[in-house]
Amino acid sequence: MNKEMMRRFEYAHQKRNTDPNLCLTEGQAIVDEGKRLNDYDMIAHGEYLISHGMFQIGHMNDVLKYSMSAAAFFEKSDNYIMHLRCTNMLGIGYSAKGQHTLSLQCYKEAYYVAKKRRMYKMYDLLENNIGSEYANLEANETAVRYLKKVYHRMKHRTNVDNTLYMVVLYNLADCYAKLEEYEKAEYYLQVSDEIVKETQDANERGMLALLHARVAYFTGREEEGNRYADELNHFLQNMIIRNFEILGDVERIALHQISIGEFERANVLSDYLTECAKMSEQSSHAALAYRVHAYYYEKIDDKEKSIQYFRLLDEEMRRMTVQERKFQLQLDQEREKANERIAQLRNEMEKQVIFQSRDGLTGLLNRAGFSAIMNSYIEQAKTQQVPVGCIFIDVDHFKEYNDTYGHVNGDACLEKISDVCLKIEKHKERLHFARFGGDEILGMMIGYREKDVVQTACEVAKGVKELNIPHSFEKETGRVSISLGVINQIPEDDMDLLGFMKCLDKTLYESKAQGRNCIHVLHTESGSYECIEVESL
Repeated sequence: MNKEMMRRFEYAHQKRNTDPNLCLTEGQAIVDEGKRLNDYDMIAHGEYLISHGMFQIGHMNDVLKYSMSAAAFFEKSDNYIMHLRCTNMLGIGYSAKGQHTLSLQCYKEAYYVAKKRRMYKMYDLLENNIGSEYANLEANETAVRYLKKVYHRMKHRTNVDNTLYMVVLYNLADCYAKLEEYEKAEYYLQVSDEIVKETQDANERGMLALLHARVAYFTGREEEGNRYADELNHFLQNMIIRNFEILGDVERIALHQISIGEFERANVLSDYLTECAKMSEQSSHAALAYRVHAYYYEKIDDKEKSIQYFRLLDEEMRRMTVQERKFQLQLDQEREKANERIAQLRNEMEKQVIFQSRDGLTGLLNRAGFSAIMNSYIEQAKTQQVPVGCIFIDVDHFKEYNDTYGHVNGDACLEKISDVCLKIEKHKERLHFARFGGDEILGMMIGYREKDVVQTACEVAKGVKELNIPHSFEKETGRVSISLGVINQIPEDDMDLLGFMKCLDKTLYESKAQGRNCIHVLHTESGSYECIEVESL
């Protein structure tokens, strides 16, 4: 992604919560430029911006579509910040659609990435989001544990993000209100009030009014609840961008107001719910508005209109079920497209590495090329839970060959052995050979069964045997031979290239200990070794 596009992305990202149109237009421009340049990283950045814009205008299906596509790309890249951002945005989208289990899963995945990469600055946000989703799943005590951990960290800091701090306090007060521990809820509301006085932020003041109204109403303080409800109504009527996250709370307050006869106040909230439902075209939002209308008309004894709205509510609930099925199919298709894009990009990246990283003598990959592709294979294998296969090839008594026949013939010998490897490589996908150093050659494969990796090693050994290159030092065969170590395993989460090489080096040591000119296979499940004599092939 070039500097100009990155500058435009960062500017739009800063405005994501206040200017949805900027996110949508700039996001689409970045996607279009990425498609023109065949730059998938740029496309994913643009999709992430679009998902933010879609969230602000209430198009939750599109939030999931774009954030899922971007998250799928960044999951396979080394851009951990963007992977975390997209996964978090996916969680926000699921939460807004009421799919709180999936939302919690996304937040936990993002939190795992943050902890693994020691991205400490993201802990507060993600632990707050996890706590919030536990609250949505009515696991309020678990939610409180997460939220209090964030609260205690933040309250002792001198330089704190007041917006996030307010959200944490709000969520804590909300959890305690649901647990009917109203004194604790009031305490966190009072702390919030002090912060709002300092910041004079209208949005934060409106959010606090909403929660104050809820707590006051549900503790029987109707006059106080009405006062905060009026402040909330003023806030909602003056909002430039609609807040779809608070609709559930707005509905609860409206229903309580209806139950105590505060019809005019309830009608203001009902109008807000209806307006949001029209804007977002989401059945879940329409259902909230219809429910309020239905109970209002039931309360004033207009049975005909009450029945009408209960029927509309039932229709929306049925439509939600159908929409979810359709949307799940759409998501599955998006996942397939994302995976196809990722596979295409991986192949292009491998081709670029291969083109730029050839050994001058043998035509195999050099050590840098081996490291790049092997690291990529290990990360893919962890994600997809498929094995990585490695073949370590060492020419037996190569020093003695050079001493006897000279370095020119030694180089020619290595070229011939490398040609055997290259011919085999041409006929197998995701197989690459590299010159690791001196007379050491490494083969690497991904997604193959163990017997297929062993068969590839046997083909190399048999091909070298058939070259029949004279070597007087080898008394038994009179020709050049090789020793091979083979391993095929799904890497553990903490395994890196160094760990993989240690296992492989051990298999080659075992092979040489058997007398050379053999293939030694480490069976990772049992931890046992198998020795295959090359002369038997």
